[in-house]
Amino acid sequence: MKTKLKMPKISDTANEMVVVEVLVSVGERIRKDQVLFTVETDKSVVEIPSPFDGTIFEILVSENGEVNIGDQTIIIES
Repeated sequence: MKTKLKMPKISDTANEMVVVEVLVSVGERIRKDQVLFTVETDKSVVEIPSPFDGTIFEILVSENGEVNIGDQTIIIES
């Protein structure tokens, strides 16, 4: 089953963030809580973890790209 991960709400004030670093690649097996990518808000850098084990099927964000709350970020196959 493929699951599309959406950008979670990480702050009450930040709706728009910049992807600092993507830490996984397509085909990589990942574990729950493994950091997938980091984003920067106007106040901090935040790590975005995986909610479950699986394999990266597709990456929908890119480094230095903008992402908003609710945007699809990564597709994981479990």
